[in-house]
Amino acid sequence: MTNRLAFDFSDLPSASEWWEALRWVFVVFSFVVLITMIGSFIAYERVIQDGHPWLPKIICSGCPLCGMTRSFCAMSSGYWSKAFEWNRGGPILYIIGWSWLLSLSVFFMRRLVNKYRRQFYLKREGV
Repeated sequence: MTNRLAFDFSDLPSASEWWEALRWVFVVFSFVVLITMIGSFIAYERVIQDGHPWLPKIICSGCPLCGMTRSFCAMSSGYWSKAFEWNRGGPILYIIGWSWLLSLSVFFMRRLVNKYRRQFYLKREGV
């Protein structure tokens, strides 16, 4: 009788394949965060009056993200107290979003600087 619970681990992706997939997840997530933050710079008054120009005109009733668009636009326009009124979680997500984009920018700038620094030292040493 064969063991039905046996699993062939050779079918699993390698560590490099997992890392490649995870990098793509981070890239897509970062792009979504970037688009969200850019979209928050639509004028708050316009969003209150006409709705957000990028989003469909739908009526939401009671989900945890209700008012998040208005909250983000209010914060980008400087109305932090109104942002809390629209959605209490909005300011937290707003700060997390900007922190994510800032840390991503620092990461890529450090990588770029290190790349050019290595090239400079290699040229200087004559390698």
